[in-house]
Amino acid sequence: MRASVLIPSYQSAATIRACLASVCAQDLAESFEVFVSDSGDDGTAAIVEREFPQVRLITSTERMDPALARNRAAALATGMILAFIDSDCVAQPD
Repeated sequence: MRASVLIPSYQSAATIRACLASVCAQDLAESFEVFVSDSGDDGTAAIVEREFPQVRLITSTERMDPALARNRAAALATGMILAFIDSDCVAQPD
């Protein structure tokens, strides 16, 4: 695996679809993995599970700040390159 994309999430139900759609649609020659590290209770995890089954979801019942959420995902990532994007951002296609 060349790259891992790590997305910290808290109460992101309104923005996670656009974020993940943009990340998953990247036009790359090599495969990459995507992680969402979520600690909210607004249904974000259910959206990820239902609509983005290729994304690895990490959940916590205790609120994680962005650094902790990123670190939890990084501990599981297998990519040589770690890419970070926030859950309220949309990635450019390239």
